Amino acid sequence: GIGTVAPVARLHTSFSGTGGGVGVQIDNTNADQPGSTLRFYKNSASPAVNDTMGYIEFKGKNSAAEDTLYSYIMGQATNVTNGTEEGNLEFWNLSAGSNVKVLQLLGGNVGIGASNINPISAHASDTLVTLQSRAADRASRLQLVAPSLSAATSAGSIEWYNLGGGSSVV
Repeated sequence: GIGTVAPVARLHTSFSGTGGGVGVQIDNTNADQPGSTLRFYKNSASPAVNDTMGYIEFKGKNSAAEDTLYSYIMGQATNVTNGTEEGNLEFWNLSAGSNVKVLQLLGGNVGIGASNINPISAHASDTLVTLQSRAADRASRLQLVAPSLSAATSAGSIEWYNLGGGSSVV
């Protein structure tokens, strides 16, 4: 350990002074490419779907002096088949004592505030964006849809759905 006599990891730094804290700095003084890199590398002889590539954790004490994981970022391999590889990057926060996924980047899709990438998603390929109410009753949502358009068509739609039943197109 660096600054500790009881390390809990292979590289453990500790600082108890004032005027700063424990930090990691990676300097790159070259005048060209590439820039500095922080790499999490899973070198597995048997890669598998949903292998976790790495975590970045934000941890501290709570009011009861308990170690608490407040936020973390997790990277995964969701498809390891050669030629169709796909990654997943998730951002999690602690909310009312429970871990909540707040942002997910899966392949080319983005999910915000959803347990999976649907129903809140943004797809660059077909410009589908769905915004769902986080209201307690979750009774309605606003959906903006722009279908694949050709030069001959310029139609899109705004749809209002009542998840309790029925929909209307505006």
